[in-house]
Amino acid sequence: MDQVINKVEEKTGMDLNHDNHVGNSGNTGHPATGSGESIGVVGKAEQLTHMDLNNDGRVGGGAPQHKH
Repeated sequence: MDQVINKVEEKTGMDLNHDNHVGNSGNTGHPATGSGESIGVVGKAEQLTHMDLNNDGRVGGGAPQHKH
């Protein structure tokens, strides 16, 4: 069962079983702090829609957006 959960975690980028790892990669599933790290499902959705879906002031884990 752990292998199935790990595969789903790898595909979604989320820590579903709260073991502080996404899949077997050692990735914690937290938003990216540098280049090349996973941004998670919300970040990917934001990149696709070009909208700040979680109201954190950023779109897809990028730099904060200025509101006009």
